[in-house]
Amino acid sequence: MQIEQRTMIASGARTVTGSGTPISIVSRAGAFWLDVSAFSGTPTLDLDIEEQDPESGAWASIISFTQATGVTAERVLSPTVGGLPAVKYRVAYVIGGGTPDLTFSVGFVGKEGDEATNR
Repeated sequence: MQIEQRTMIASGARTVTGSGTPISIVSRAGAFWLDVSAFSGTPTLDLDIEEQDPESGAWASIISFTQATGVTAERVLSPTVGGLPAVKYRVAYVIGGGTPDLTFSVGFVGKEGDEATNR
């Protein structure tokens, strides 16, 4: 069994809405991880994993994390992601609230096979 580990958003301080660099995922199943390690002010963080339509180039949300309002970590299993090299995935996030300043990272851990990883 091969394990695939990918950093989708490296840990860093952010104050404005944005998105990560699109990546390909080889694994057919896995887990996406959100780690909010620092939070100041009164921000909120809404974060989605998006998949790109290889034909039109449009992005669509496939996974939404729980809105973060403080330091937190969350794992979301995805039993049917990846495996198609032409399909790209990215993180899209919206930072709201007063004087937002937060530090977070997003990663993916996957494996070959049809069931999601528990690692």
